[in-house]
Amino acid sequence: MKSTTAFFAILCVFYHSDISACDSHKDEITPYKFQTYEELETSTYAIPKASRFTTTREGNSSPDIIYYLSKPAIDGTYPITIFCGGSSQKENAGTIIHVHRYFVKEFLDIGSAMITLEQWGVDGHDIDRDVFMANYTRTQRLKDHQQVINAIKAHPPIGWNGKFILVGVSEGGPIVTSLTEQNQDSVLATMSWCGSGAEDWRDEMWSFLEAMDEELPEGTRTREEFNQSVENVLLDPTAYDKEFCGMSYLYHADTLSYPLPQYSEINTPFLVVAGAKDSGARFADEFVQKAKEASMDITYIKVDDMDHFIRKRSDVIEEALVWLRGHMQNGPERKVKLI
Repeated sequence: MKSTTAFFAILCVFYHSDISACDSHKDEITPYKFQTYEELETSTYAIPKASRFTTTREGNSSPDIIYYLSKPAIDGTYPITIFCGGSSQKENAGTIIHVHRYFVKEFLDIGSAMITLEQWGVDGHDIDRDVFMANYTRTQRLKDHQQVINAIKAHPPIGWNGKFILVGVSEGGPIVTSLTEQNQDSVLATMSWCGSGAEDWRDEMWSFLEAMDEELPEGTRTREEFNQSVENVLLDPTAYDKEFCGMSYLYHADTLSYPLPQYSEINTPFLVVAGAKDSGARFADEFVQKAKEASMDITYIKVDDMDHFIRKRSDVIEEALVWLRGHMQNGPERKVKLI
């Protein structure tokens, strides 16, 4: 049984994981793949200080952005993968380190560094949920990721070849699409995993609600009721303490005004992965069709027996990484001046 309170928990691929694990390399983030969500409540993983970095966030009084960096142990140069996870609710907001640990081995193994960002209000296991809610929007996440990209460009790590790989899961999909448009000179390839959603956020929310297997709450039982509820949200667009479908009014108002994909502005390889059983599968179809019409270099992996949770499908992830390795081998290398 799904519920509307779990709306965005379903849209999130995951923002949490693990229990205490053996840390054989204290200065490096150790890989770990959680098996159950019950493990999240007992996580005591100590984040290595050498892998934690900060950079300035926009706004004079804003706290710094916290991000984590893992680098491959290889001779020669490497790209950096910016991995952008899914959405969160107040009650399940958590550290990105567990997402980092879940995927870091895969990216290190193909010769890429990996960066993940904490959200505003989160610093490892220290989480201020009120601060998180007051600042959680898709636009803020986009700004934070762009700030980190700018910081890396200004102060490149030794060995970086000047190229980014952008990977977005669920809500991370639209964010890395925007980042691709904004950083064409330095993007090697982009992957959107279960994240190429509808151009109108109303349609995406309604598609999810239609797929639910229980009676919907008042205000969402018909499309007309739902549309009116959305209009009510927009009457108070800055309220982060009021919720609709599990997310704040602030979040919804921002997402409804988030920029549409500019397909013609993307000239680097782009992979879309979607599950046919995902309630948003048709929106991925539409994204790919529009990308083709704009002559994008687009590849589509649609998996018949997969839903929204790609992390459960190691075979699909491996297929995506095979695609990525091909572009890493063929992509141009750009040397950067070290500061």
